[in-house]
Amino acid sequence: MTSGADVLYRVYVTVLLLAVLAGPTLYTLMVSFSSPPLVTFIEHAQFPALVVAGTGLLLAAALAAGRTRGPVVMSPFRIHLIAGGPQPRRVSLRGRFRSVLLLLLLLASVLGAVPQAALLRAGAAGPTTLGEGALAGATVGVLVAVAWLAGQALTPRTTTCAAAACLIVIGGLALRWPGPLGLPGRGALFAVAVGLLVLVPPLLDRLSGPILLEQARRWRSATTAGGAGDLSAAAGAYRTRPRRPGPVRAVGDSTLLPVLFLRRDLIGAARTPVRSVVAAAALCLAILVGALSTTLPDQMTWVAIGTSSVMGYLALGVWSDGFRHAVEASAAPTLYGLSDHQLVGMHALLPFAVVLTLGPLAGLLAVLFGGQPLMAALAVGGALFCVVVRMFDAAKGPMPLILLMPAPTPMGDASAIPMALWQADALLLATLVPTAIGATALTLGSGLPILAYIPATAAVLVALRQRVRTT
Repeated sequence: MTSGADVLYRVYVTVLLLAVLAGPTLYTLMVSFSSPPLVTFIEHAQFPALVVAGTGLLLAAALAAGRTRGPVVMSPFRIHLIAGGPQPRRVSLRGRFRSVLLLLLLLASVLGAVPQAALLRAGAAGPTTLGEGALAGATVGVLVAVAWLAGQALTPRTTTCAAAACLIVIGGLALRWPGPLGLPGRGALFAVAVGLLVLVPPLLDRLSGPILLEQARRWRSATTAGGAGDLSAAAGAYRTRPRRPGPVRAVGDSTLLPVLFLRRDLIGAARTPVRSVVAAAALCLAILVGALSTTLPDQMTWVAIGTSSVMGYLALGVWSDGFRHAVEASAAPTLYGLSDHQLVGMHALLPFAVVLTLGPLAGLLAVLFGGQPLMAALAVGGALFCVVVRMFDAAKGPMPLILLMPAPTPMGDASAIPMALWQADALLLATLVPTAIGATALTLGSGLPILAYIPATAAVLVALRQRVRTT
């Protein structure tokens, strides 16, 4: 059980993080939104419709996330205690949901007020706009909390139908949205959202004991691995489980090894169809963001390029599972007559093929929307570089014990810094290298900096060879 001292310590850490991180972050967002192009975009008549459409996507995502990790998650012991207790779950679990609801309400209200604060700072709106933005954010927060709980309580088929209904209904509302609403209109929408809280008690009663226990165990495994510094194991606890094998066998009888590996990895990725579709959409969106970065204000260009690189790196995970197999098989007898490095190269065929297929299509779409062909080519090159970084990251072994040793400094123990750098080395490579190359290309107005990917890729491959040799 959590003691009072533990609760006070968590409150202290939360307040400290909010004071140190939240204030500067919110101020930076407000300054970025107060640039003239973004102020014009926020004042546009279609901006509320875009917010409504984004809310529909957010609700569908909350419904999907509830199947994996819902808002009501506690320790396995408490789940056993509550599931077998005499109280109905609408009573025993309401405190946990209430805390999540309040947190989402506060976060969404603050984020909703940021664009309006930018308008106020730019002198384009009055003080009442802060209340309007906070009310809009609070409405979204309440809706997301209810949708998140519904995703945890309903069956997978019902959740899928509810997500599709959200996209259709809210998409229709976005197309016919009348325009900006004043404070009374936003207050009415908030009242409607609060009225939906009457669905919370029956949803809490519908929570299944086995689902609660499974989510509690996965969350405990993820937090334990994350606390020990093994972020890959923490993420693996929430990796989508593949469906049962379909009528198509993963291993065929092709005599060409490249075709055999490409076919097997493609069928393996297709057994998690939702994950594959979301990853494909994220990869296309990443290339679109990178190609359209020059249409943003100067201070947002670098942020857009870095965001594009991170999204591309994360999206490639679904097609990079074969790298883990290659690394795990490096200590086993060879099954295909290939060396460890050749096996890693065979598994790289699928992610390279996906990038070379979706990348030019997304780049062409970005050019049609006003993006520069140079930035589209740089975005595709960054995605190809992220494939090599994925190979490098998969060959990472256990954390070296020397990183766990204390590192006393006049400012305190700095051992967490090398541990964090070791955990995030692949993400930093996938972010900093494309951002630096893209920024250099923009500064010079030339495509020659794209050649810098050649030495960067060679350096990563050399490090990969050393990792595979020592794994």
